Amino acid sequence: MSKIWTPEGIDLHNARVLAGRLRKPLPDAPKASNSLPALDLPSFDGLEKDIHAKIIEECGKRGWYFIHSRTDKRTTQAIGTPDFVIATFTAVWFIEVKRKGTKPTREQAAIGIFLKHLGKNHAVVYSVEEFLSIVGEK
Repeated sequence: MSKIWTPEGIDLHNARVLAGRLRKPLPDAPKASNSLPALDLPSFDGLEKDIHAKIIEECGKRGWYFIHSRTDKRTTQAIGTPDFVIATFTAVWFIEVKRKGTKPTREQAAIGIFLKHLGKNHAVVYSVEEFLSIVGEK
């Protein structure tokens, strides 16, 4: 008997297949460093790296733990990994940051679908204000 696929089932299947493929290590990926770089926070001009810097600043002010994927070099994480994993006082969030007018890659979208299927908090944000309103902690 054949299985009837729903749109949600297709999205979940595609996310699982993609997630399995993304676990392959990059051949020339350098070792990740555990040290945090000094932050020289630039003025905000709407660039993705500036949104990252402001989110890092907000997390620090609020005492939240976060893991941040670098933006200055090719990723050393699995392709599609969200830019931030943030532990607030009430929840853990997976956050993908995008500049206005851009959208997540197919891999980023697939990971987002997969995380939501697992019941995790995932969001794509285009500004610090949007980030703070989604996380919901003032």
